[in-house]
Amino acid sequence: GKVKTKNKPNQQVGIPKKIRVDEDFAYFLGIYAAEGSVYKNQIWISCESEEISRKVRKFLEKLNLKNTSSDKKNVRVQNAVLAEFLKKIFGKPLKEVRGKGRLARVKKVPSFMFNQPKEIIASFLRGCFDGDGYIGKEISYTSVSQDLIAGIVVLLELVGIECYIRKKRSALTIRIPLHKTEKFFKVIGLTEKRKIRKVKRLIREYKKRKKHHDFLNTFPPSEKIAELVEKSLREKVMRRIK
Repeated sequence: GKVKTKNKPNQQVGIPKKIRVDEDFAYFLGIYAAEGSVYKNQIWISCESEEISRKVRKFLEKLNLKNTSSDKKNVRVQNAVLAEFLKKIFGKPLKEVRGKGRLARVKKVPSFMFNQPKEIIASFLRGCFDGDGYIGKEISYTSVSQDLIAGIVVLLELVGIECYIRKKRSALTIRIPLHKTEKFFKVIGLTEKRKIRKVKRLIREYKKRKKHHDFLNTFPPSEKIAELVEKSLREKVMRRIK
């Protein structure tokens, strides 16, 4: 069966009543966390490349949802049920703010993601870093949402990737230390060929160095149940931010 609402003009009808939490679904949620927005009943996702866009469209086809964007790099779907679902698990847009900023400040990691198997968490993180990840002198991820940054740090810790945080004005940036770049690439990975080339270059350059500085300010992934993990690690993350 499908969850449905009353039909509206140009509105695609319903979504499956149950969606299995697999790697494709997790990736879709990750790319939405980074680049997605909801306006009324429309879901918009701005993709870095056609490679990423194809991956998102393929998942939506599994839900029998059709992309209506003419831009090959962007994805747009009109579906009231999916829009409400995304607002429920990620946070509702701020009414007093216009444009994409309405949602950017309130986004958070969906709570059910914290007790998923590592491969599901890794797919969610791949979606995040495919969207808002940046490859410069290191791998980084920037957002204006403290809750989203805190949640991503928790998930990184759960898959064994240490990181540190920098705050600049209203934005927060997660930075992956160079000695964890190779593990990040193996565990989480990236989709876009351009970013993959850059990460491989970082790994080669790091291995050529005579001296490597280890990252010491870390805490190991907790084995507690998901709620306790999220709470305890989030508190540590928020202390780092402050």
